[in-house]
Amino acid sequence: MRRPSDRNLWVAAGIAAVAAWMLRARRRRSLHGKLALVTGGSRGLGLEIAAELAHRGAAVVICARDSAELDRAASMLATRGHDIHTRVCDVRARDAVANMVADIDRELGPVDVLVNNAGILHVGPATAMTSDDLHAAMATNFWGAVHAAEAVLPAMLVRHAGQIVNIASIGGIAPIPWMLPYSASKAALLGWSQGLHHDLAREGIAVTTVAPWLMRTGGPINGTYKGSAKKATFTAFALADVTPLLAVDPRAAARTIVRGLLRRRAMVFVGLQSRLVALVNGLAPGAMSTVLSWIASALPRSFTRTAAQGRELAAELGRPWRAVAERSRGHNNQPEIRPLTA
Repeated sequence: MRRPSDRNLWVAAGIAAVAAWMLRARRRRSLHGKLALVTGGSRGLGLEIAAELAHRGAAVVICARDSAELDRAASMLATRGHDIHTRVCDVRARDAVANMVADIDRELGPVDVLVNNAGILHVGPATAMTSDDLHAAMATNFWGAVHAAEAVLPAMLVRHAGQIVNIASIGGIAPIPWMLPYSASKAALLGWSQGLHHDLAREGIAVTTVAPWLMRTGGPINGTYKGSAKKATFTAFALADVTPLLAVDPRAAARTIVRGLLRRRAMVFVGLQSRLVALVNGLAPGAMSTVLSWIASALPRSFTRTAAQGRELAAELGRPWRAVAERSRGHNNQPEIRPLTA
């Protein structure tokens, strides 16, 4: 009987090694048996990310500040066949986040996937904003993500496994006019997230930074608006929120984000518009800055620092525009339109 040659043995060994690597990679990309924590998961994009993670087999915990909103979110996801755990937590509070993660670890096990989605939005000219607005945006949009990552990282480092997804914004790459606190905080998040990706790669922990375009989440009702044109600004945002050509479908966005997570990508762009803005800004940052300056110059000047919430402004709109705001609000478990004092 002819003995196999050394060459054939090496070929067989190579095929076996490739097959083993592919099987291991496939298992790493599966969410079955994994535990995911989504901050700001009670509404909007966070709610859809939670649904997509659960659809792919993960056990999911969502956290937010409002317990009633969390209960509604859990009920909504239950109708879609997903059993979701909830936790009340304010990500701005470092100790509260640490306690929440410790509680999750005791009850459900260590967090395998963290999605930092919690965020707030201020809209208005820079001349109407204060340092308090910047501090508020940083406290949630940046420090909230840092607090959550800080809480889950020790266990991930021990296991040499885990994934962190940080929902930044295209505004962190090319600052959006009239959204200075938001853009500044998202730029900080983007830089920290990309640096974290480099530093943790050798520890077996993947960090994915996400830069979404505007999405149809009903989010304008939760924003804080300043300046002399607050009502008009809110109406414009509400109109964009219900216009498919201007805003991305949040379910499609969630699928894109989770696919990026599974592939352990460093950067994920959501929406063709986001990718194009990043490309143009990278190739011609001066030209992009000039265009954005033109847009800002076309908007009304204002030094009025009085703030109003989106739900307050929506309650004051006339019937046609109120219908637009109501349609925008109707997405993804957003709060009802009524004055805050009601």
